[in-house]
Amino acid sequence: MCMGEEVTSDSNPLRGLAGWGGPPAQLKPKTKTQTKMEKTVEITGIDLGRIAFVYEKPYSPEAQAKDDRFKGKSYSVFSVQGKSFHVPSDSEVAKYLMNRKERSKIKTIFLLENSYEKQNANGGTTTTKTFTYDGFVTVEESLAYKQSSFEESVLDAKIQNILKGNFKAEAELSEEDLKALEQ
Repeated sequence: MCMGEEVTSDSNPLRGLAGWGGPPAQLKPKTKTQTKMEKTVEITGIDLGRIAFVYEKPYSPEAQAKDDRFKGKSYSVFSVQGKSFHVPSDSEVAKYLMNRKERSKIKTIFLLENSYEKQNANGGTTTTKTFTYDGFVTVEESLAYKQSSFEESVLDAKIQNILKGNFKAEAELSEEDLKALEQ
């Protein structure tokens, strides 16, 4: 991923494993606002402990009127590396982040760094940097992925050996063994 290259949630290397708390990260520029997604940020290990809860807030009446998924619901705002991001309060990742013991189950949180310019009242512009939540992977999912990848690579190697004619039976039976099996 190059700096300045458009980033979407589809660029996540572990997208199939990630626990999605909402729709993919897509910011649509509003009038007089230009949004640019600059890079993917992965928060892992001890850095997960640096994620701070900021506040919980109900979705706006406008959002609730536009989309039934937001009716009666709220979102939680978290901060890391001096930038904020939000997730639905009832999402799995919010539950993990709100409980320090549960937080240890998270392997990686994927965030997209955004910068946007907004015109202020006197005609000047202000640039703000934020994060957009883009999924997470648990430790358990990561281990299962590594295990299945290892098993697939061993199987692929065996298949390649068979195709190349290098296959040798793991145990060769002697003529006596064969006669014993026939009886």
